[in-house]
Amino acid sequence: MGGPTTADVLKEIYGHDNGPFLQSLRDRGFYVAAEAHANYCQTSLSQASTLNMKYLDELAEQLGRDSRDYAPLAYWVRRSTVGRTLRRCGYKMVVFDSGWAATSKLDGAVVRGVRWRLNEFELSFINYTMAGPVLSRLRQVPSGYDFHRRTILYTLDGIPDALRSDGPVFVYAHVLCPHPPFVFAADGGARTPSYPYSLVDGNAVVDRLITVQEYKTGYRDQLRFLNRKLDALMARILAEAKRPTIVLVQADHGPGALLNWNDLRKADARERLGILSAYLFPDRDYSALRPDISPVNTFRILFNQYFGGKYPVASDRCYLSDTDRPYLFHDVTERVRKARSPATARVGP
Repeated sequence: MGGPTTADVLKEIYGHDNGPFLQSLRDRGFYVAAEAHANYCQTSLSQASTLNMKYLDELAEQLGRDSRDYAPLAYWVRRSTVGRTLRRCGYKMVVFDSGWAATSKLDGAVVRGVRWRLNEFELSFINYTMAGPVLSRLRQVPSGYDFHRRTILYTLDGIPDALRSDGPVFVYAHVLCPHPPFVFAADGGARTPSYPYSLVDGNAVVDRLITVQEYKTGYRDQLRFLNRKLDALMARILAEAKRPTIVLVQADHGPGALLNWNDLRKADARERLGILSAYLFPDRDYSALRPDISPVNTFRILFNQYFGGKYPVASDRCYLSDTDRPYLFHDVTERVRKARSPATARVGP
């Protein structure tokens, strides 16, 4: 999931009280890690790390810290340790097409998605050539934002059906929401940004395409929409579950109203790296979890607890890196910890 952050960041930066939604998760039996943070600030890095249960230093050394090659990260997601382990355990794999190639494939998985959609190249061609205005006038093709909106709704509405299976099933859904672009109003109504379709974040969108205040308003409204959809989704999953079910609701990074890709020293690390991280275990035994857990440990703990794994718990570290040199990691763990509000230190479900 792209973008949900911690309650303190939402309240202080975005003026939104996420308490009722988090309490709803707790009431359903979830453990909400109140001080959770991402290990990396970009989706490709974060998803590759989470699904392989390790940091990316080895890959960074192989490619070189100045590399701009994102392709190995998509390969790590597609052929992840988590996926291989679950297949060996007899799990059927289902992945939802997120509309972003790097998180839309898992080896051996059934892919679900909007029946007809354009790929990233085709959307770029339409957006940045005369093909866009021509096709729009002819009403031959929906906009990139229409596809984006459809994809999010298809995924959130389709997860319960994907969980129906005669045997164990692992469903992987990367939902690009409340991450920009902001295509939903708070009530779920459609919004269409004024700029060509793009998934850019941070100062690549702020002040170039929209103002900081427009970002905050769009993010806050889209989060309110998402919270309602997630609340209904969790209720449906629990009501329809026929066997013990594990549910992970976890962001790969936080929002980027205050993220400066050109100078990471100016970035608000707590905003970008604080994440929503909620766990539902069938026996409600959350003794191995802690408020500041990070995604590198998510499947380590899950496999240890339910699959007989013997993975050591890794240290929880936070790294910033820019889009030009994604593998040049800057450790900002202490910066994030010092900025945390003591009010968030709730423990347990």
